[in-house]
Amino acid sequence: MSNILCRDSFNGTIDIKLEDGHCFANCGHGEDWLTVYIIETDPDYRNKGECQKLLKALVEFSTRKQLKFGIYCPMNDAIRHIVDKLQISIYE
Repeated sequence: MSNILCRDSFNGTIDIKLEDGHCFANCGHGEDWLTVYIIETDPDYRNKGECQKLLKALVEFSTRKQLKFGIYCPMNDAIRHIVDKLQISIYE
């Protein structure tokens, strides 16, 4: 599996991507939780599994670290399918 890269972003959030990935997630975080607010894939890599790969890595990371994990972002059909498939909590 690829390494997860993380950097500080705006308003106390963090940007997360996989080392060899073409998708990033902007997330809020706390001691025991991680929530995706925005997820975006580079245009040339859309519909190639990049978003699913990143979300799957975040689910596995959160499980290992015992973090409550969910997603709170606008849902299109593609994202909703991935979220449902990976059984990620949706915060609306």
